[in-house]
Amino acid sequence: MTSAAFFLITRNLKNRVMRSVLRLRQPRYIVGAVLAGTYFWSVIFRKHAVTVMSMRQGPVNEFMMLIVSFVALLFIVGSWALPGDSPGLVFSEAEIQFFFAGPVSRRQLLAYKVLRSQVQSFFSAVIFSVFAMRGSHFLGMWVALAVLDVYTTFVSFARARLKQMHIGWWWRLAAVAVVIALIGWIGNRQFQDSSFNIPEAYGTPQAKAFMHAIATTAAVPPLGTILYAPRLFGTAVYSSAPALPIVILLASAFVFFFLTAQLDIAFEDASIVASQRSLARRSRMRGMRSGRSTAAINRIRPPFQLGATGRPEVAIIWKNLIGTLRMTPFPIIGIALPLVLAAVASIFGSHVAIAGAMGMMGLMIACMFVFFGPQALRGDLRTDMLRLDVIKTYPLSAEALLASELMAPLIVMSVFEMAMLLVSVFILQFGGGGVAFFTTPEFVVSAFVFVVPVLALQLLIQNGAIILFPAWSMSTEPNRGFSAMGQRFLFLIGNLLTLGIAVVPAAALFIPAYLLLHHSAIGILTATLLPVAVLIVEIVVAHKLLAAQFESLDIANDIDAAG
Repeated sequence: MTSAAFFLITRNLKNRVMRSVLRLRQPRYIVGAVLAGTYFWSVIFRKHAVTVMSMRQGPVNEFMMLIVSFVALLFIVGSWALPGDSPGLVFSEAEIQFFFAGPVSRRQLLAYKVLRSQVQSFFSAVIFSVFAMRGSHFLGMWVALAVLDVYTTFVSFARARLKQMHIGWWWRLAAVAVVIALIGWIGNRQFQDSSFNIPEAYGTPQAKAFMHAIATTAAVPPLGTILYAPRLFGTAVYSSAPALPIVILLASAFVFFFLTAQLDIAFEDASIVASQRSLARRSRMRGMRSGRSTAAINRIRPPFQLGATGRPEVAIIWKNLIGTLRMTPFPIIGIALPLVLAAVASIFGSHVAIAGAMGMMGLMIACMFVFFGPQALRGDLRTDMLRLDVIKTYPLSAEALLASELMAPLIVMSVFEMAMLLVSVFILQFGGGGVAFFTTPEFVVSAFVFVVPVLALQLLIQNGAIILFPAWSMSTEPNRGFSAMGQRFLFLIGNLLTLGIAVVPAAALFIPAYLLLHHSAIGILTATLLPVAVLIVEIVVAHKLLAAQFESLDIANDIDAAG
């Protein structure tokens, strides 16, 4: 069993690497690989040693260990509140036929899945250590991700055992909510009792003193006792001597593994069901090329009635709007979130501070959605690219087709941003206290005028990536869990880096214009419209270039390589 599992894992990795290498026969993949490799090299070796040595000591390091500890605590406790109560592990058809029918025990099957997940955990640890958490230990990061992966497997089996004991999701959710509330109450009391240290440190010109005060306060019982086990993750990742916590975490991984095996949950049938669902998902994505497969989660009515005649661009927008509203939970979130903020602010309307906090929270959500919304709403070429042989037959030019594909998610996100801005500004009318600028009409107009081009730029960036590098951007096998966190984070870094380069000219124009014209409402609007005009020019130029590249896409070479 050990040799067969090792052969499958290594051969799978070899095949993936070979497929990526073979794509380099195309010039654009060579250029992309060279640019990515150059950036990767500069990040690793440019003053890396000095940065690492400076970050592994001092208050910043202590504060980062505390952050990792709280994140680990959130995963340790929150995983019990997940709704899934079936321990289905996803296997391929070949693995099911080979392992399930052979003389393989459940413990050996679990060991095989754990070992196979370490390949992606390895790359995730590399990405986090290099790009996100400079100064961290790669080995400690890898061990932390591996232990969390084993722990979540144990929790999924334990949830199945609780279901057999007639303890369902609502009971688990209530218990987790009580635990989190209790931890929050303990932390709040502990920081209040030591508040004489934190404000004093915060008032100093050095932020390191504030970080040291936070880390020192959190290390004192009872909060320090609660964070004892999660702190092992932070110590393994950021400590200058991570050997002992790494050994303890590895020992705990073995304990969780054997506990999972001892739960004696018959996961074979559930794994077959989960594997069949995964296979159906991949078959559905491949079947999208001919338009045979459809999927719908929310049975929402079409946004408007499509006439029998009219512009084909309108039909594409109509189709993508339906897909965006039905295939994601965003309609429920987009409607419920502003209503919840408004309801909380109205209930506590007499408390000015709470109303102000709700308003600022709404503005923060709107700001964050500008960067994360285009990744969540994919009702554009990122979905239709697997139908390339169909959409290339549409009676549209490449420019018109690309514009109509991007229009649906842009409309949905713009409506949500406008709703969040209006609700937040309305709530801030009751907040007062230094937020008067956010309640002015010029702020609302300027924010909305500036947000829409940024959303359009991000949609162009993400659709441009799938047009330029379809084999790198598309996958019929969704990556989930801790082992795939690094890949998703790398995509996010690439998107933000490209966006940052794109907005540099607009920012260079906005900053001096705002400093000169911010004394009046007309001046603020003028200072906003000038960089927005720059962004619009960039959008038009990028749109034309991507449309020309889309026109030259080869179905056989580009799309089949991705599938």
